Amino acid sequence: MTTYFHLVLVTFKISAATRQKYSLYLLGASESKIQGSKLPSNSQILKVFFYYHVNLKQTIRKASTAAVEAAIPFWQQARIPIRAKKHLINKVEKLHEKL
Repeated sequence: MTTYFHLVLVTFKISAATRQKYSLYLLGASESKIQGSKLPSNSQILKVFFYYHVNLKQTIRKASTAAVEAAIPFWQQARIPIRAKKHLINKVEKLHEKL
């Protein structure tokens, strides 16, 4: 009976580690692109950032560039004036630092 209890604990620890690998605290799972037709939120941009940074193992600069490039078409379609790309990349990096 003790052996069975020990096996259950080991299985729980493995499944918790696997779940933690693919899910981000307060953000959920990372996404390869921004879904929907509304303007992207900060959390959606961070999900894309973490997809490139964690899953594809890109540097912070390259991952933030990819996240900004994924969001720019939404802002252009809404005809929202956007800042220079380098400033947007810095903003995504600052959001990452806050986490």
